Amino acid sequence: MKWFRIDSFPEAWRPVYRLSRLLSFTTMTYNFRDQTASRTSTDQTLLVVGVLIGVVGLYYTFTFYHGRIFTITNSHIISAGRFMVLVIVITMHVATMIFNYWNGVEIAQFPRTIQNIDRQISTLFKHSWNYQAEHLRSIIFIVIGFTEWFVTIHIMKYTSYPFETAEFIDGLFMTTTFNWVNFGCQSNTVSWLVTLATIRKRLFVLNHHMRASLLDDSTSQKDPHHLRKLILRIGVLHSQLSDTIDCFNSCHSTTVMFSFAPAFMFTVFSWFGLVHAYAANVEESLVPNAWATVTLSLNYISLMFYDVLFSVLVNDQVKQTAVIVHKCIGYRPYHRDVCCLLRKFSQQLWHHSPVISCGLFNFNWELIFTMIASLSTYVVILVQFDLVNYTQSASSTKH
Repeated sequence: MKWFRIDSFPEAWRPVYRLSRLLSFTTMTYNFRDQTASRTSTDQTLLVVGVLIGVVGLYYTFTFYHGRIFTITNSHIISAGRFMVLVIVITMHVATMIFNYWNGVEIAQFPRTIQNIDRQISTLFKHSWNYQAEHLRSIIFIVIGFTEWFVTIHIMKYTSYPFETAEFIDGLFMTTTFNWVNFGCQSNTVSWLVTLATIRKRLFVLNHHMRASLLDDSTSQKDPHHLRKLILRIGVLHSQLSDTIDCFNSCHSTTVMFSFAPAFMFTVFSWFGLVHAYAANVEESLVPNAWATVTLSLNYISLMFYDVLFSVLVNDQVKQTAVIVHKCIGYRPYHRDVCCLLRKFSQQLWHHSPVISCGLFNFNWELIFTMIASLSTYVVILVQFDLVNYTQSASSTKH
């Protein structure tokens, strides 16, 4: 179909680029014809608008939402916790925009770098890329992310809404800010997942052709000079892909951590609010509000789960490269020069075997298990601090 013809990776990347630029997270204008990026006045204006919306959200959080959040629940711990989380979410949202602006040049180089890697893989292994499928995958990620958010908001409409008592202008500003921040969260998640899926796909293709080229029974009978050239080019390709992982860590992993922190805190107070609603229910509205908040926390839980899942998939492909190289060294009777080059490749993998990490921790399953254990621990601690509410509830029931 001509209308759906995609001939390069930057064109397949276009939906993610458009969405992130609309929400002020991409601060470079990309020229898809020349595959170049430059910063214009429009990008700077979008950044200023995004920061101003965040500042407006903080203002209304301190003036309006702070005074009315105590009307939703009778627990001061939950009220203070939700207020603190809301402030942190908006602050991290603004920090992410500024961080992306600072690393805008490196982020904008990603489509061009991937296109260069694709060209080398196609030349070396005669591999053909299906950019239409990658374009469709980006759109599917966007649709799934925003559908999940709209379903969550639709469920929350059946509970008390803290902006209902606000005047029209105040309610409009607060609703706009609230949706802007959460749309930005979904946009960032989609951008991270598509980036990780793209890197993982290239590593998978490279590993597939390495197995076919180096682990075949007839490989040892090939010309040693040809094998040396092949291994050298594979090593260069793997080094370039490792550089894209390092670029993701320096440009995106910190902002992923910016999203993980408030998401985890919101999850803690949401599930604690559910325990509190059933243990000290003095109002009928506590339980449905608690379930609505837990429903919203599921959106943030899925964000953390998908980020870790795609990071693990990338890390596994990096490990597979090392496994293939070591199988070649241990189980194939190559020429001495070829074996020497494979050992150098192994040393390269030993000294530069990148993983998706923010610097403080790696994004792996151990992180998920640690967060689950911490979640249960913090909920128990908060329940102990909230014993006063349970005592007051019991005494009021007796009277």
